[in-house]
Amino acid sequence: MTWKNILKIEMEEARRLGRKYASEEMIQDDIDKMVRRQKEAIPRLKQLISNIRNKKVQHFGREYTPNSLSSNELSAIDFWLKEFKPYKTPQIKTNMGRKKVIEILEKFISDVEKTHKRHGY
Repeated sequence: MTWKNILKIEMEEARRLGRKYASEEMIQDDIDKMVRRQKEAIPRLKQLISNIRNKKVQHFGREYTPNSLSSNELSAIDFWLKEFKPYKTPQIKTNMGRKKVIEILEKFISDVEKTHKRHGY
């Protein structure tokens, strides 16, 4: 057995014992980790919203703002929204317009920040 396997087994045992004998502390640690991930994701989502809002495309010498999101933008949104589990995250679809997506994401971020503030995080 390698040291990595031994360490993995020991960590699993430590978690099991922690959940059994110090469940309140383990739950608090889980909440702290979740809030930390969310607080790291909020600025990234805000930057993504800014990029979506300011995107311009050149087409036949004219500059315009496309109405639909690119697949890269959709992937980035999905990636950062996964950090907000177990929150019920908004469903962003390909056929939504940019303005609608921006509204949905800004409202979601505002709600999460209010929740954090209400619970003292």
